[in-house]
Amino acid sequence: MKCPYHDCQKDFNPEWGTERSNVYPTMYSTDGDGLWIETAECKFCNRQFHLIFRSKKVLVEGQQYPDTHRCELLFTFPSVKTTFVTKTLPAKIKEYFNEAERCRSIGSITGAGACLRKTVYAICDDKRTRGNDYKEKIGNLEVKGKYQDLLKQIKWLGDNTTKPGDEKYTLEDVDLALEILPLLIEELYLKDEKINEVEKVLSKVRSRTSQG
Repeated sequence: MKCPYHDCQKDFNPEWGTERSNVYPTMYSTDGDGLWIETAECKFCNRQFHLIFRSKKVLVEGQQYPDTHRCELLFTFPSVKTTFVTKTLPAKIKEYFNEAERCRSIGSITGAGACLRKTVYAICDDKRTRGNDYKEKIGNLEVKGKYQDLLKQIKWLGDNTTKPGDEKYTLEDVDLALEILPLLIEELYLKDEKINEVEKVLSKVRSRTSQG
């Protein structure tokens, strides 16, 4: 998990400084719903971000408290938006990935899974990999074998979160995919940028040699 602030975005361990806020709205609707706020602080930039949940109330010694076992994430503030180092990344790939992050920020597993799958498909299309289907295209991407396996898992996550059925997925599954995919994207596109830079340098060297 990364710090959500754009000028930090360092890896953030959720256990650092995470605590349930003891200040939360005490107003509940007639069916007992209320809000529960979790506040965490980044160890690196020392700024806070917040998770806002919907929760049922419970009675403890005559006092009303949120039932932390029945929380539903509504949204995070601020929401994470990954910035990529590579300059040649197609805009649509970045847009699909950032949309997955926005879906995750409001707890939408189905939306995040679908957008992550779309990101993987866009990578295959941009790289013009061959294959009869996207599973085969992923297998033909020029990346390490472990990355191919992970991409197939992300595709599987997207496939299954959008299919009818009772199989459950967690935000942890989505978080893992959101953490891994940027690493693959950077490897794919930064590698090409470095190759282009080397080719330019070699071209200049050959030009000077031929003139000499």
